[in-house]
Amino acid sequence: VMKSLSHIVCLAPFILLLWCTPPLASGETSHSDTLATLRWASTGGGWRAQFACIGFANLFGQLDILSKFSAISTTSGATWFLTQLFYSKEFYDRVVLAEDSQLLYDFVVDWMNAYSNMLDNAIQDGDTMELDHTVCNHLTESGDEKKKQLLSDLCSTLVYFDGDWAAFVEDMLVSAAKSYGDLDFGNKMAGSDNRLDVFKETDLLIQSALVPNSRIRDGKDNDTAVYIGSSPTAIYTVPISAAYVVNASGTAYRYSTESLQGDMTVKTSQTASEHSFSDWEDFYLYPAENGTVEIEGESHTKSTNSDIFSEAFGGGASSIIQVAAISSAAAGTKSPLVPSVFTQDFSIERYPIEQEGNIARLKAFDLKVARVYNQTLLDKFAVCSQWQSVASGQKSPPCGQNDGMFVDGWIADNPAFAINVGQYHISGGDLTKTMKVILTNTNDEWPTDQEPDFQYTQILQYFESPINKDVEPGSFNWPPGMWVPYQSPQIFSEFMDSSILNDLLEPIPGSNMTTAILKGTSIDNPIFGIRAGQQVEILLVILNEPITTYIVTPDLVQLYTDPLASMTKNIADNEELASRIKAFVEPLSDDDGDGAEPSSPNAGHSILQGGQFTAVAALSSVLFLVNFFMLA
Repeated sequence: VMKSLSHIVCLAPFILLLWCTPPLASGETSHSDTLATLRWASTGGGWRAQFACIGFANLFGQLDILSKFSAISTTSGATWFLTQLFYSKEFYDRVVLAEDSQLLYDFVVDWMNAYSNMLDNAIQDGDTMELDHTVCNHLTESGDEKKKQLLSDLCSTLVYFDGDWAAFVEDMLVSAAKSYGDLDFGNKMAGSDNRLDVFKETDLLIQSALVPNSRIRDGKDNDTAVYIGSSPTAIYTVPISAAYVVNASGTAYRYSTESLQGDMTVKTSQTASEHSFSDWEDFYLYPAENGTVEIEGESHTKSTNSDIFSEAFGGGASSIIQVAAISSAAAGTKSPLVPSVFTQDFSIERYPIEQEGNIARLKAFDLKVARVYNQTLLDKFAVCSQWQSVASGQKSPPCGQNDGMFVDGWIADNPAFAINVGQYHISGGDLTKTMKVILTNTNDEWPTDQEPDFQYTQILQYFESPINKDVEPGSFNWPPGMWVPYQSPQIFSEFMDSSILNDLLEPIPGSNMTTAILKGTSIDNPIFGIRAGQQVEILLVILNEPITTYIVTPDLVQLYTDPLASMTKNIADNEELASRIKAFVEPLSDDDGDGAEPSSPNAGHSILQGGQFTAVAALSSVLFLVNFFMLA
C-alpha cells in the first residue's frame, strides 16, 4: 500500500504546485594535473536540494575547491541552485563568500520569504480567477479547516499559473533573485561568456529528459501525436537523457542517442483524444519485460512521413529559466500531453488491479485515468521544447509537429552522474588518470531496510547490480522506484547491491549525514559518451534530512523555512564533513589506499519530515487532489 501511495505522490511537485554533441573543447581541462578530474554531481530534491547545495557550496568554498571542479552537474531542485550560482554575482557573494554560517541561515530565510510572498500573490489572484474555472469547485466542501485551506491554496496557485510549471519556476526564481538584489536574473541566458569569472573553467551540466512522444490537442475525436526517433523508421519508447552543456566553447544539448546530438527525426499521426491503455501497449507498460528502447515506427504510427526534430528553444543558448524549468518538471510524467509516458506511469498502479482479475475495478481505474487525460490544466506539467518566458510579455508558442516535451532530469539520470563522467570522456579527457567525483544525495531520507527502492536505485544503477541484471548499458530498463522505464546508465563494471552499499556508509556524528567511498572502472556506454578503462572514485554524501520535497503553500513555507535554514547552516559548519572532503580531494597518488570498493564478480562485463501536520496532511492532500482530477 505504501509503495502505491508513494507512486501516487508523483503529482505532488505541481499539484502541491506545487518538482548532440555540444561544441566541446578538445583536450584536457586547464586545471592542474592533480585536480583535472575533480567533479561534483548532485541529485534533485526540490527546495531541500537547493538549500543543501548552498551549504555544500559554502563548505567547498571554505576548502578552496569550489572553483577547482572541472564540471558541476545537477538535476531538478539542485539545478535551481546551480543556475543562480553560475550566473548571479549577488547569489555567489551571499552564498559562497559568507564568512559566518548565520549569514547563510539569514539568506535562506530571505529567499523563502520572497517565495512565500510570491505564493501569497498567486493565491490571491488565483482566488479571483477561480470564479471562471471549474476545477476547484468542490475541493473545500468537506474536511477539517487546515486541510480545506491547504487544498484551496494549492488549487488557486495551480489556476493562477494555468498549470504551467515553467511559469511557476520563473516567478519563483525571479522573486527570490530580487530579494538578494539581482534584478535582471530572469532575463539572463545560460551562456558560456556570461558565467561568473570564477566558473569560466568549470563546465555546467544540467540534466533533463526528453519524452519519446507528445500530443497536440486538436479539439476533435482525434489529436495529433508526435513521435521522436533516431531514424525515419524507428521511434523511442522511453525518455532519453537531455543534458544542457555549457563550457568554454559554447552551449548545446547532448542527448543519449547514438550520435549524442539532436539530429533526431519526428513522425506524426492521428491518435485518439480519449485515453486507452491498449493504444500504448507497444511502448511496454509495467512491468515491461523484454522492452526495447526503440520500436519500428511505421507499425505503430501507420505513417511513413518523417521530418527533423527542431532544436530546443530555437537553438543557441537557452535562458536560465528554460533550463531550470526543464530540469525540474517532476510532475511532467502526469501531463496528458506526453501520452506513452503518461500511460507507463499509470500502468504501475494498474498492474496489481489487472493481476487480481477484478474487471469492474479495472474498468473504474481506466475511467479515472481517462478523465485525467482530458484535464487540460495538467498539460503544462511537462515543458514544451519551445517554451518562452511569459514575463517578457510574449505568449509562449504551442508545441508543434517538430517539437517535443521535457520532464524532470531524474527520469533519465539522477544524480546527473553519467552525464558528468561522459562529458569528461567526450571532451578528450585523460582516461589514465583517476577521476574523483563528490556526489551529494539531497533526496529523501535513506531507507531503513534494504528493500529495492529509488534511493538505492539512484546509486546501484551505475554498477553491475540486481536492478540491471541482464541489461546491457544504455538498453531498456525499469528498476525499482522509477515511474517510467529509461535507458540504463550503468557505467561501471564492479558489482554493487544494497547490502554492500549499506556496509560502506559511515555516519557523521552529530548530523543525519552519512558518507561512503565508492570505486568503479568505467565500461563502454556510448549513449552517455562513456569509454571503458577509467578509474573513478566517488565520495558519496547522503543528506538524509526529514524535510519534505514539496514546499508549495505559504503554510508549508512557514513550517519548513527554519529547518531548511538550519540544515544549510549545519552543513557549512560541519567539521567532520569538511575533514572527509579534504582527505578525499588530496592529490592523487599511485597508491589506491584502503578505501572500500564494490566486489567484482563480473569483471569481464562490458561498460559503467518535518512538522506533525505536513507529513500526513501533505500526502493526504495529494491523494485528495489526484482523486479529484480522476473523478471530476
